[in-house]
Amino acid sequence: MKKKCIRLLVCAAIAALVFTASAVPALAAANVAGAIEQTWNTAKSQIQSVVNNVVFPVVDMILAILFACLIFTLTAPLYIWTIL
Repeated sequence: MKKKCIRLLVCAAIAALVFTASAVPALAAANVAGAIEQTWNTAKSQIQSVVNNVVFPVVDMILAILFACLIFTLTAPLYIWTIL
């Protein structure tokens, strides 16, 4: 039982040593905020064109369909009674 406990402690110590040896601190070498801002400025025109050409037309179509369904349900009693 004592050998098993010692073997477990040795394995845990080796695992801790390997873990600490392989852990590399992440340090920012330059201006991170400037890099993020530059990336955003580069992608901003692409994002705007996608939103203007894809997202807004899709939202407009969904709203138009919902409006048509609303008009249909509001005027349905008027012509249902003429059919019956």
